[in-house]
Amino acid sequence: TTTTTTTTTSSAAAAAASGGGAAATLTESRNVLKKAMANLVLLLKQRGHTAELAVPTRVVVEQARVHADVANAHQQAPIADDINAVLRKLARELREYSQARDTNDDSVAATLCVQRCAAIVRELWQLSTRLEQLVCA
Repeated sequence: TTTTTTTTTSSAAAAAASGGGAAATLTESRNVLKKAMANLVLLLKQRGHTAELAVPTRVVVEQARVHADVANAHQQAPIADDINAVLRKLARELREYSQARDTNDDSVAATLCVQRCAAIVRELWQLSTRLEQLVCA
């Protein structure tokens, strides 16, 4: 499986943090985030190796951090905190998935990890949507 992703530049994150063009930055970040999350969940469902998950995971984390920067720039620290908490949950779940997958490819544990990761990704998307409603209103 080949995944192609683009990342928002640090200058875009800086613009978001300064408040200039935050809506455009957030919209671009959401587009990248949505694709990366879809790739990540698809690879998980296909029982992808940890190495295969690295790129979409990194992109999800990068875009979530852009979201957190935008949230902080718009006095929405609780949303930024929630995003960071979701990222910690995702990291923990991906570690468990890797261990479960390495132990037994079709294990119940791996299946449960995939389901929990999908739920965590949905939670991240809900936060992204909430932030968009606040910033782009």
